[in-house]
Amino acid sequence: MNSLSNQKIDLAVTTLQRLMNSRKLTQTQLAQLSGVNQSAISKIINGFQAPSVENLKKLFQAVGLKLGDVLNETDELGHEILGYLATPLTGAVKDKRADAELRRVVKQIGDRICRRILRCTV
Repeated sequence: MNSLSNQKIDLAVTTLQRLMNSRKLTQTQLAQLSGVNQSAISKIINGFQAPSVENLKKLFQAVGLKLGDVLNETDELGHEILGYLATPLTGAVKDKRADAELRRVVKQIGDRICRRILRCTV
């Protein structure tokens, strides 16, 4: 989906403003976390520029939320999956063969999760 209604944009921007205020997050900090230019964030917050869906996704991801959850309409926005895979520390094993095996298993897990479940590339 490439666009949202004005009502949904207003909801998203208002929610973003509240999150920024409650977390004492500046536009500069949000820009660093999201990769969205600070001047674009300022224009979005002040109503001078309608945000793209992609920028809204980046901004909410930077504060740990998904845009679809904020708008409560995941079907319309498509499925986004954010995940984190924690694995044992590589290099913590003194035996080179054991370390190589650990690295192989970690890579295999990542490959399978991404390619078979999420249909993406690692």
